Amino acid sequence: MELTHCIIEGDALSIVQYIQGLDVNIPWKIRSVISDIQALVFAFADVKFVFVPRSLNFVAHELAKFALHNSVSDWWWSPTPPTSILNSLKADVLSV
Repeated sequence: MELTHCIIEGDALSIVQYIQGLDVNIPWKIRSVISDIQALVFAFADVKFVFVPRSLNFVAHELAKFALHNSVSDWWWSPTPPTSILNSLKADVLSV
């Protein structure tokens, strides 16, 4: 699967602003990571970083928790999502 257009949502406003270049006072501890992300943006035809409050981004939060607790470090290769987020996915679809 080759991604060329994507929207990346995050619930950390300052991180999204750093990546977008809206705030140049990036803390030194994360400066290299932000720089790497900014450099990788050019591999896409269109990429957007968008702030979404955690309360509206519940599925992403649940996936992050799942990855943390199950030592998922890179990619999810299964064709079906983890059962722990199925109800959240259904709720997201119904809220659109």
